[in-house]
Amino acid sequence: VTSEHMLPRSHMRALVTPEGISPVILVPASSPLLHYSGRFVGHGSARRFDWPGVSILFRSSTTSASILLNETRTNRYAVLLSGPDNLTRYRRHREILTCAGRKTAWGHYGSYELFSGLSAEPRGVMVLKLTEACGARPPCDWCPSFGAAIFGGLIFDEGSDLSEAALPWREGRRLAFYGDSITVGWGAGRADRPQPRAPMRQIDPPRCLHLAAAAARPGLLPL
Repeated sequence: VTSEHMLPRSHMRALVTPEGISPVILVPASSPLLHYSGRFVGHGSARRFDWPGVSILFRSSTTSASILLNETRTNRYAVLLSGPDNLTRYRRHREILTCAGRKTAWGHYGSYELFSGLSAEPRGVMVLKLTEACGARPPCDWCPSFGAAIFGGLIFDEGSDLSEAALPWREGRRLAFYGDSITVGWGAGRADRPQPRAPMRQIDPPRCLHLAAAAARPGLLPL
């Protein structure tokens, strides 16, 4: 790991756990080494988002990582990893389920594990939002439990590094999709025919069936 990729001591935090005080690295959402794909809105030093298919990408050789999220409701995310043999080929590692009102040592941000116990080698990490938020009051019948979220940062092991992710798409090209539930892949992850008002996740992460992903990211995931 080169020195310019090592996270500075200003990122160090003392996390109090039942086992004692553990030094960790807190990477703020405002870090220029984090890459955002999709629509994110600044929320102080944090980032707010709600659309399915948006993602947060970074590269690190840390052996474990967690994400800080302040959720308005429940959401589902896919965690995808790449490398070190091919840093642009991301494969599904796990899925995480979040919930509203979760408070930790980081205040109103819930801490959710992305991975742990991995070898200390460079890898790309992508956190992909699967569920579509509904901002209506009262909530929509078709997704009463899904909501917007605020990304506060990442938690790494002491001595971890961070660098810009190797993007799985061509840099410099931008494509915007305008549409409705079909465009964002509503119900695409279900084998059976969706019934009205049946809550479901919007994206099937191993195949990315929604139109935007199929058109804009060929080769990102096996179709």
